[in-house]
Amino acid sequence: MKKIVYTIGTLLTGGAEVFVVNLIKALDKTKFKIYLIVLDKKNNTFLEDIIDRLGIDVYYLNKKAGFSLKTYFKVNKILRTIKPDIIHGNIGGIIYILLYIIFNKKIKVIHTSHTSPKMEFGRLKRYILNYFYKRKKIIPVVISKENYIEYLKTYRINEELLHLINNGVDTNKFKTNRNFNGDTIRLGHIGRFEEVKNHKLIVEIYKELRKKNNTSLRLVGAGSLLNIIKEKLENEKVVFIEETKKVEEELKLIDIFVFPSLYEGLPLSLIEAMASGCVIVASDVGGIKDLIEDGINGYKYKSDDLMAFVMKIQDLINNRNMMQEISNNNISKAKLFSLDKMVNEYIKLYLKEI
Repeated sequence: MKKIVYTIGTLLTGGAEVFVVNLIKALDKTKFKIYLIVLDKKNNTFLEDIIDRLGIDVYYLNKKAGFSLKTYFKVNKILRTIKPDIIHGNIGGIIYILLYIIFNKKIKVIHTSHTSPKMEFGRLKRYILNYFYKRKKIIPVVISKENYIEYLKTYRINEELLHLINNGVDTNKFKTNRNFNGDTIRLGHIGRFEEVKNHKLIVEIYKELRKKNNTSLRLVGAGSLLNIIKEKLENEKVVFIEETKKVEEELKLIDIFVFPSLYEGLPLSLIEAMASGCVIVASDVGGIKDLIEDGINGYKYKSDDLMAFVMKIQDLINNRNMMQEISNNNISKAKLFSLDKMVNEYIKLYLKEI
């Protein structure tokens, strides 16, 4: 039985966190003994509840913001006790295993990058990771074609060192029958309230559309900018959901999924919205380019082009048949990004000889 240690910064709700939990859930526990190291404290989130029910060994390290030498030693102590065959690092979790790698040459280490490589780490950390990549001590994995190209340019590594494994979701879980003939067109977004998700543009888009249309807005997520966005939308027809265990139910209440992120990897929330049959209007960044084909299963614009978003959503509101066609295409396209396919690709990588 292979012993795998996953590392991640936190289990607050986010794409990378959902990815780790989904992957751990799907693995055959008779073939893999699984451990999880979380740098953050326990925050009583639904993802933590899921992990608790799986009965795996979880270590919460209560790390504060910024680099922590104490955490470095904690992680290495845990790893020396477990003696894993494989370490799979995600987000900040990869940095704290580097010392252990140096003194354990036979271990397989995988690093999944969930976003733009230039945004994930600063220059010093990228320089250090580059050292490990080029010496084949860490196997880098990216989640979209766009990130693959950017990763090669940023780290200047050979193509054979880099792996591409698309994110995936349980598409059957999200599929729903859509009807866009209601009096109110329901706009929505799912994502943490941080600058990268560009909620400020969503606010402006919604206020413009409200001038001429009967629309509503549903925003699902939590984060540092939540209260600021609530203030901007005070007295507007908006529903805020800070956390949910049933994302699929929230997506049923959204007709047009507005996703104007400043940068992205291959966002799980967008794949889920596609699988649910939402109509997508998103920014033209990162892995979104891999997901959305203009006029076929959605539309893409620059993340600061307010009127492009507004005009396209207005066109859709006026053309419900087009909305239905795009919805159907999205349900079909999402099947290319299945959870089973993603899990199988990682299992192949885990079992491949170093």
